Amino acid sequence: MVLSAICLMGILGAAGFSVYQSMKTLYETNLRDAWTILFLDMETQSQAISDKMPRLTAKVTARPPVAVFSVVNTKNVQWVSGKYQNLKTFESLGLDFSLFSPSSNFNGILTDVSGDLLFVVRDLTDGKVSTIRLYTVTAGDIKGLFNLKSENTVVYVANRSGKLVYNNSDVVTPANLMTRPLVQSFIKVPFKQGQAEFDLEKESFYGFYQEISKTNLILFAEKSKRTALFGIYATINKVGKISVAALVLTLLLLQIPLWFAMRPIRILTDVATRLSKGDFNVAIPKVGFGELGVLTTTFAAMTENLVKRDKEIAVLNVAKLEKMKMEQGIKMASTIQDRFLFKPDGRGTHEFDISSVYEPSLQLAGDWYGVHFDEERGEHIIAIVDITGHGIESSMMTPVISVCFQEQLFRKGQAIDMEEFLKRCNGALYGYGAGKSTATGIIAKWSKADGKLTWLNAGHPQPVAVNADGVMIKPKGAIGANGNILGISEVLEMSEQSIQLGSGGLIAFFSDGLMTVQSSSGKGFSRKHLFESLKGARNKTAKQAMDHVLGIWRQKNQGVIVEDDMCLVLGVLK
Repeated sequence: MVLSAICLMGILGAAGFSVYQSMKTLYETNLRDAWTILFLDMETQSQAISDKMPRLTAKVTARPPVAVFSVVNTKNVQWVSGKYQNLKTFESLGLDFSLFSPSSNFNGILTDVSGDLLFVVRDLTDGKVSTIRLYTVTAGDIKGLFNLKSENTVVYVANRSGKLVYNNSDVVTPANLMTRPLVQSFIKVPFKQGQAEFDLEKESFYGFYQEISKTNLILFAEKSKRTALFGIYATINKVGKISVAALVLTLLLLQIPLWFAMRPIRILTDVATRLSKGDFNVAIPKVGFGELGVLTTTFAAMTENLVKRDKEIAVLNVAKLEKMKMEQGIKMASTIQDRFLFKPDGRGTHEFDISSVYEPSLQLAGDWYGVHFDEERGEHIIAIVDITGHGIESSMMTPVISVCFQEQLFRKGQAIDMEEFLKRCNGALYGYGAGKSTATGIIAKWSKADGKLTWLNAGHPQPVAVNADGVMIKPKGAIGANGNILGISEVLEMSEQSIQLGSGGLIAFFSDGLMTVQSSSGKGFSRKHLFESLKGARNKTAKQAMDHVLGIWRQKNQGVIVEDDMCLVLGVLK
């Protein structure tokens, strides 16, 4: 009797342990699946809002504006009509323009000082004066924009000024918005998207946030871990009850044949041990009879299903993650560059026409360019910085370079200091870690006063210039000296060169991604090809010249894998 009890306890223990290990594996697998599903749901919700933005824009701007302002710059705002006639600056209005290029048109949902939601449209009316129009967005408009379907998920939307725009639960209110752990996580690391796991009110939560493109809105979603994993908990509970019932039935029916069941029990015990160690590739012979034979068959089926499920999930996850990685890499590279690039805004002189383009590669990289026109001095500024390497580390240095350029633009009453800009970039890269983040850089200035184009070079490819007769223009200055690479040393050595471009002349500034010549096959695009394409682009506008050069660039790169980002800025002197 004692031996029977010991054997029976062995059966119960082995079976229970194997079920536990199987459920543990299933739980961990579903936990990873839950993160992935919630993340994809967040992507879908954000895209749904972005898709509705054009319709909302058309609907709101069809109404009369509540206020109109004439704008010379951010410090010189004149009220024209409507509300807010006593407000003189953007800061007084409570609108945050820091996320938008000051020289570009934009649409966005913002919040004013009274808490009303306003749709803002900026229209350039001529070369100097802009117009800001403010439109009221009603509660019905917002409801239509954020009609989100998120089962058992707390979803809320806020703008970057900390105003709550939408929520689907009373759990989130304007009063407690800034105290939400997920919002605090976004404030500490303000990326376009992210995720976090946190405890709130003695319960664990998964949280995701996603910036909604073309707005200053951030979509937040919170889901309790208990709710996210409800299905697996129910499965574990159900399997547990079935297992307990099966074991109790076995206890009642195996009393007599227990002696004959010792061998099958030892086999099942060995199988359970191997399963507990994660060895699912175990062959289970059909032994025993009655319920013991059924149990053996069940173990074999369960093992086979676990192996099949584990392989299917592994293959699915690998394919899904690879696809997401590629798509997000391209999207992130494009978004980061588009956000921090300073593009030509058409406010320049009639004599010097500029066009620019940026094309990301299949990997994250750090090419950046900036174009600016100083109206007070009649000067055009062109800058390109090419951060070495690929990946997130390189791409995240792009905002740093953009801030260094923006710092020069906002120096009230002062001209842009080209040398100071490159030194600032060098200091930022070197401070991040000598040798870890490096870049090449070039910044040029064309003055209307003397028609002279001067540039400073820090290890960057030399520009290519062609006069009206199709002859290459050789620069004056240190020939062949490109200066030091940014980020290598605290002390930066730069070379200065200049040219007199002349009417009808063209000049091209570019990053090394433009050059794609493969030495083994002779395919790709070279400096010689750039020179020849510039010759063919004479007597064209900057935009037409850019289309001409890019057409040849793409033709030459047929069958060539372009692995680096490409920046190209063309200037045409009329």
